[in-house]
Order: sequence, then C-alpha cells, then structure tokens
Amino acid sequence: MMEIPAGLLEELGCASPDVQPLSGGLLNRTLRVRDPSHDLVVRVPHADAALLGVDHRAEFAIQRLAAAAGLAPAVVCARPESGLLVTRFIQGHTLSREDLREEALLWRLGGWLARLHALPVPAGLAAVDIGARAAGFLAGLREGPDAATVSALAERLAVLRAGLDSPERLVPCHHDLHHLNLIDTGRELIALDWEYAGPGDPAADVAACIGYHDLATAQVRVLLDGYGPGAPAIAARLPALREIFACLCQGWALQAGRLGPPAPMAGATCELPRPAPS
Repeated sequence: MMEIPAGLLEELGCASPDVQPLSGGLLNRTLRVRDPSHDLVVRVPHADAALLGVDHRAEFAIQRLAAAAGLAPAVVCARPESGLLVTRFIQGHTLSREDLREEALLWRLGGWLARLHALPVPAGLAAVDIGARAAGFLAGLREGPDAATVSALAERLAVLRAGLDSPERLVPCHHDLHHLNLIDTGRELIALDWEYAGPGDPAADVAACIGYHDLATAQVRVLLDGYGPGAPAIAARLPALREIFACLCQGWALQAGRLGPPAPMAGATCELPRPAPS
C-alpha cells in the first residue's frame, strides 16, 4: 500500500482493495488493485523516466486515443506531472517470443499497427524521431567504460540517419511493441506500456517490433501483408530504421544501466562498423 500515492484509492472509489505487484516493466512499479467493483492497474514511474525519453503527456494522449479505438487499456486516471497512471486491467494471454513466430498472429499484429497508424494525431505533441532520440542517448554516454562502444554506435547511427529521408507522414506510434507489452484477449490485441508513444514514422513502429523479435524475411512479409495497402512505403524504409532502432536499444540499455540494474533489450542488435586497423 505504501507505494500507492496517498488519497489515490479514495479518489478511485476503491474500498479495502487487494493490492498485488505485477511482474514486467524494467524500471517502473506496477500494482494490480482489486475490490468487488474495480480491477485496475496502477503504475508508479521511475523517478528518472524523462532521462530515458519518456514523455508522459504524449503517452497519455496517445493511449487515450488508442483505447477509444480498442487498441489499449482504458485510462482511469493520469497525472502527467508525476507520470502516475491508472488503467483498466486487461485479462488475456501475454504474448511470448514464440507467439511472434506464428503467421496468424503476425498478420493480426500488422492489422493492429495499421489501425493505430490510421488514427488522427493529437494536437500539440512533439514528434518522436527515434534516430534523434538514439543520438541523444549516445551523446550523454561518451564518458565512461562504454566509450568505445558508444563512439562506434554514434558513427554508424550518423551514417544511417544521413541516408534516410524524412517520413511522408507522422502517425500515432507506440514505439515499444515488445511481446511482453501485448495481450491477446482472444478477440483482440491490446498494447500496454505506451511510455514512448507519440507522433512518429510508421515504419519506425514496425521496425521496433521486427527488431525486438528478430523476425525473418518471411515473417516480416506476413506482418506487412497484415498491415495492408501502406506496407510498400514502410518496407522501403525498414533496412535503415531497423539498424537505427537497434542503436536506440543499445543506447537506452546503457543509459538505463546507469540509473539502475542492467536492462538489455532482448532481440535487438546493431551491426557495428569494423574498427580501422591500427
């Protein structure tokens, strides 16, 4: 109980609820709060969430938009100044890495992405450029034991960004479609953890999902088939964005490691340039 902000349970109308910690989440505290009338999830964010690129104002705006479309849990209470978030609990199967090998699931996920990307972008939100975000992480990590790795990543990232045109459009993006953030209710897919959501390049959203799960060429094709008519434009941008996302993951993990326990991002790798002979 001590982790729940004072007065929140009364505000929610919860009477003597059962409060249990939920697994998942690398840095946040997440609790399930239940009484006869409520089944809620309370997320208390890490104090340094902003240092990892979290924008709670964008998160809550995009999640509300997605929830109205049946793509995310309904938001019950959101406090952008602190990052506190209360949502409805979603009952269902948390996807596994193996699930992301099944063609039927990949096709459904492609359709889910297309539905999200077809929604209108909420006004007043800053665009999310995953390349710029990766560069920002790496710029803050140039001193320390990882300096050589960071330098190589930064050099590769600069080449990738220079060769990639701006996206034709910005759309609502999740940016963190790891299988642990996806629930299959049996009727629909619901995405959790919208911390990195914002207006972005739709191909970057797809690249993140591919990178997390190291999808093979045939699996990517099924994902894009499920996406539908917009898939060709996304496919053309994927080679560069998959590497850019991998650089972002490594920069994020290094930054997160300085804030707490090491937090490797499973399934995302980046081919670094070979060092010049000495």
